[in-house]
Amino acid sequence: MNSFKTELYQVTFNEEHETIPCAGANQYLDNLEHVTITRLKNDEYVDIFNLPDLCTNVEEMLTNGLLDVQEALRIIQKSARFFLVG
Repeated sequence: MNSFKTELYQVTFNEEHETIPCAGANQYLDNLEHVTITRLKNDEYVDIFNLPDLCTNVEEMLTNGLLDVQEALRIIQKSARFFLVG
């Protein structure tokens, strides 16, 4: 599992071979490549399974003042590499 932190968030890149606990009893994200964005302040997170959804989510966070431009660009850049190149 590869990850990095911005000022307010931790971004984790979950490879296909990993099994990760998911919200809900006895549910797992099994063998699904995805990115998890976790807000460090309160541990709220979102799992994102494709690049278009990630871009939409990051754009909403930017619009709502939850990210600055540099953080948004860094998240999109690293996530694009993860989803497109592996």
